[in-house]
Amino acid sequence: MPEVVEGLVHYVTTTMAVDLFCKSYRSRQVIGMYADYTAAEDKAVGITSGLVQQLNCHSHMEWGTNRKQTPLVAEELQLLEQNPYLIPIEMLKLRGVFHSVRALILDFGILWLKLAYLTHTSVQVYSQECWKGLLKIPKSRRKFHIGLAFEFQEFALAFVSMDKLFQPTWGLCREDLGKELTFVYTDYLVFLHSIANWIQEQRKTSRTDFAASAIRDANKVSDTLYHGVKPTSHHPFTRIPACIKEHELFDSPSRVAPLCDALWCLVHQANVKLPSLLRPSWDNGLLAPDAAARRSYPDTMLRIYGKDKVFLPSRLVELAIKHNETVQKLDEAMSFDDGVWFRSEWIHAMPDPFEPAYLLEAFTALDKEYLGHLIFGCYEDPAHATLIRPSSDIGCVFSSLNERHDCHQFKLFAYSTSKKGVLWSLISLYPDNSMIDESDTSLATAQVETPGNHTFRKQGTENGVAIGPMEYAANGRVFHAGLRVVKVIARGYQDLSLTIHDVVRMAKSAWRKEFLVRECSKVVKRAQKENRVPTGPELRAADHKAMTPSDKSLRDRRIAQALAEAGFESSQISSPKGLSASASPKKKMKTRLSGDKRMALEYAKENIVMA
Repeated sequence: MPEVVEGLVHYVTTTMAVDLFCKSYRSRQVIGMYADYTAAEDKAVGITSGLVQQLNCHSHMEWGTNRKQTPLVAEELQLLEQNPYLIPIEMLKLRGVFHSVRALILDFGILWLKLAYLTHTSVQVYSQECWKGLLKIPKSRRKFHIGLAFEFQEFALAFVSMDKLFQPTWGLCREDLGKELTFVYTDYLVFLHSIANWIQEQRKTSRTDFAASAIRDANKVSDTLYHGVKPTSHHPFTRIPACIKEHELFDSPSRVAPLCDALWCLVHQANVKLPSLLRPSWDNGLLAPDAAARRSYPDTMLRIYGKDKVFLPSRLVELAIKHNETVQKLDEAMSFDDGVWFRSEWIHAMPDPFEPAYLLEAFTALDKEYLGHLIFGCYEDPAHATLIRPSSDIGCVFSSLNERHDCHQFKLFAYSTSKKGVLWSLISLYPDNSMIDESDTSLATAQVETPGNHTFRKQGTENGVAIGPMEYAANGRVFHAGLRVVKVIARGYQDLSLTIHDVVRMAKSAWRKEFLVRECSKVVKRAQKENRVPTGPELRAADHKAMTPSDKSLRDRRIAQALAEAGFESSQISSPKGLSASASPKKKMKTRLSGDKRMALEYAKENIVMA
């Protein structure tokens, strides 16, 4: 399910493309609709090429969730008995693009479309040149599907997907598209009412699961809560321990209030930062981030998610350390008698780590929906006390987030539950002898994970994990050929802008990375069997290891396969200049490591830490 930031990215990139290409009324006219067929649909019509197919008035397929599938092509555009007034596809003209929670809304004048992303669906824009090239690449080679695409005079707007699981909804006006979910940024007061109503409904249930799991399951009850992010995993300013139970969180106003404000701040920061963050990766409509851009997203938009250590204000670090030390002392004190201790009785001895400076934008911008009285509480009235320290104990209320000297490094904690994914927190997992209170009957368990095994740098599109808008499988790829930078539209070697030398260089580079990682992994595994850490000379020897004749033969076969995939002639494929290692003079080895070698060594070092 796309998170709120990813949905904003789709809207921003689409509006940027419309501003670039739609400068005249004629350029907004739809000249064709396209989609990839399913295997059953291909078989029914006898299509074996796997290419994108153009839709027409006879395209009657329906897509979406089970039992709620809707027409991919609007019924008004189909040739049906109940549709006496057939609207030609060419009558559609893109008049506007609108953001909706988990969906994009397109105004085509006589018809409106709301396309809900559901799971792994994103938006990509292709220039006419790129689009014509994409039409020649079968879906088995490009590793993603065209769910639905609209071709215009100068570009194509495509909803691309890994599994083609999305929900198209057509209507004659925006009101026909169904109820839209509340957007926290523009309708914050309505959002707060929805949260309050959801909490009231949840009180009718047992509420014994983790709070993070309840937020994820809120999609079944209240889309308003679920649509944003898993805030406890992304941001430290919510101050919520990732391992607390549902009623432990939602029965505490001083915890729910910063959770809501944190979500508003996240969207606010996305609105401010996304245009400048995306523009370096945006090339004539195509979103094609390079390695630097992919690293910039977690550095800019994610506070703690996917990181094993972070720099935080010293006051926040001090509170987190003290909280964890208090939990450890209570665990040690109670473990001798096999006793159980209740967190509700010790909550004032271990307040939630909290830095209000992260919510400063919400405090200053939300006048009518100010929640400061719930977050900071009233210390004269114990019934309204907050779970943070009084301002007199912490000096200034707001830390300076821009002063590096006032920040300290902090090692994060990671957990996994029965739900998919990893939770990140400043708080260690509460021990088994810790319960909320005497009425706690929860059997939910969490498992401690090694943060280094789940960091953002270890995840990526290539291994099937997509975290953030820069990691979608349909994003373009960046290839450096000397001083030339080539941005290709898909994985593989079928982009028309690639020359034979580009393909050979890319295939060699990919094989070299694979070879180095494999050799370094052998050294690490051999050292693990001997219960020791690999030495520096061993890693350097693996890094400089020469390829055997069998390795070279396998490399040459990979290059031949890449050239064949790119569509070059057999005479070019068999050219010794393209394949033979002896065709090019050997270069003297330099002391400075290449990018491939540095990456292999980094991989090996990370595995050493894991060992």
